[in-house]
Amino acid sequence: MLRPDVGALQLNCDVLPVHEEDQEIVLVTADPGSATADALAHLERRTTWDTPPGRWPPRPKTQP
Repeated sequence: MLRPDVGALQLNCDVLPVHEEDQEIVLVTADPGSATADALAHLERRTTWDTPPGRWPPRPKTQP
């Protein structure tokens, strides 16, 4: 994945089937300590969690 603000991200993707429900769980991760993990942490710090309606994960606003 290429992000213009942090560059190329090397992500791992694992798909776990949930046969009883005919669904799949998709896990996207970065290797611990990798440049991608650092870039994701940077993106998380920059993110504002004023999530628009219908978006996930909403996080409660913290009180100062």
